Amino acid sequence: MNKDLRGYLEQVLIALAVTGVFLLVAGVLLALFGSFGTLAELALGFAVLWGCVLGAAAIAAAITRLFRLNPHDTFVRFLGLHLLSTVPIMLGWSAFAAAWARAGGGGVGLYALGLLSCYIALQIVTALASGQLYQLTCIIVGLAGFIVFALVG
Repeated sequence: MNKDLRGYLEQVLIALAVTGVFLLVAGVLLALFGSFGTLAELALGFAVLWGCVLGAAAIAAAITRLFRLNPHDTFVRFLGLHLLSTVPIMLGWSAFAAAWARAGGGGVGLYALGLLSCYIALQIVTALASGQLYQLTCIIVGLAGFIVFALVG
């Protein structure tokens, strides 16, 4: 197996495991908060997030091959492609997480879980593009987006 592919698969498996652990912990906390019914919506949201990330990864890989982009010769285009495939997904997740917390009753515990879910989503999204710039950009967009969507909604 290719070394790059193996590293990518390891990142995806770690992100998948972190998602599962988060959902287990969130289930226990939601049961304590009395909002256990909202766990199914959160789990479905993560399933959709995984689908979007895998779809974006496939599209980005196809564009990378089609236009022969690489981080050495076409750095700016390569960087732009991966930012365009990660940032909108992260912003969409932060909007979903804020709406999920608000729909569940809007308690402090739900907003804390929603904010933590943005960090988990960051781990999933940056499995697609694992560079420091992508991680920094996505965490800023995700956290700022969650705060804005929580306040505006």
